[in-house]
Amino acid sequence: MRRLPLVLLALALPLAACKAKMDAPPERIDVPAPPSPDPGSVHFAVSGSDTLDVRAVGPRCSDVDGGVDFSAAGDGWRLTGWPPRKGQDADLRVTVGDHTYVWEPGEGTVAFHDKTVRFDAPMKRWKSTELVHLVGEVRCESLDAKVPIAKEVVALLGSSSSAEVRPFATYEFGRAKDARAISVVVSESSAPGIVEALRARLGKGWSAWQGTSRFVDEGHHDVEVVVGPVRGPADIIRIAHVDPVNYDLTTEDVVAKVRAWDEQYGVDVRQADVESVELAFIRLPDAAVPALAKEIYEFCPDSVDQGVGSLEALAAIIRAHKRIVLWWD
Repeated sequence: MRRLPLVLLALALPLAACKAKMDAPPERIDVPAPPSPDPGSVHFAVSGSDTLDVRAVGPRCSDVDGGVDFSAAGDGWRLTGWPPRKGQDADLRVTVGDHTYVWEPGEGTVAFHDKTVRFDAPMKRWKSTELVHLVGEVRCESLDAKVPIAKEVVALLGSSSSAEVRPFATYEFGRAKDARAISVVVSESSAPGIVEALRARLGKGWSAWQGTSRFVDEGHHDVEVVVGPVRGPADIIRIAHVDPVNYDLTTEDVVAKVRAWDEQYGVDVRQADVESVELAFIRLPDAAVPALAKEIYEFCPDSVDQGVGSLEALAAIIRAHKRIVLWWD
């Protein structure tokens, strides 16, 4: 039986104040966040009513457990593909905006070669009977290209613990890397305090959060603390590659839901990994809590079914702490 996220268990307990020791003085650093990485040339167009033409050449790609994941930061597209293995078919998914298209092997062609995927095949839209024909090529020029992050930010993260600063954050349970952020790996108990201390000193356009907390190695109980350029909740969710695939949801589904809550109540993402997101609500009135709890349960049933146990308990936690964990097993 898998262990529950530590932060989910903590929600039912009084919040404890956490402090982290940092060698640097407490003044706030003020360095501009780097621009979003250039995804190269990205083109999506609908030809007629049934063809989606995808042409993309850019530096944003990562190895994912034997496959390749291509994404453009904040530009609304993502392609994840796995070449065929023994006894298995190739797998290809393309997300454009709010829609994900899935290739069903048997018709058309999908070819994987190194960091390039070429496709000319019919694809079915997720959770729909709609069919489109995807034609195109996606090529990655460099694997895990580094995003320039100011040396002051790197130094600040380095001073937060004795851990080595890594020029990436991980996702997919530590199997893949995203170079849009940097990270350190620390103990579960120290991570919340380190995040708070970093946030107190990071300037506008930057944020810190807890990242991967469950790794492929089940004996590995440490937690990532991640620092990266952030314009809003969507950036953290995308860097974390939150992907509740077992519930027929995509990263962009989570982005859309959290963006709607952010517009209503203000949202601060405290933690994010491939299967969970911790949210703090900034301006949530008590009168809105019952409806929000119901909406959270419908979007993320594991928050109750494998978490706090009842919709009433979920509402009580939200009302008391103004935060919650979305968690998909």
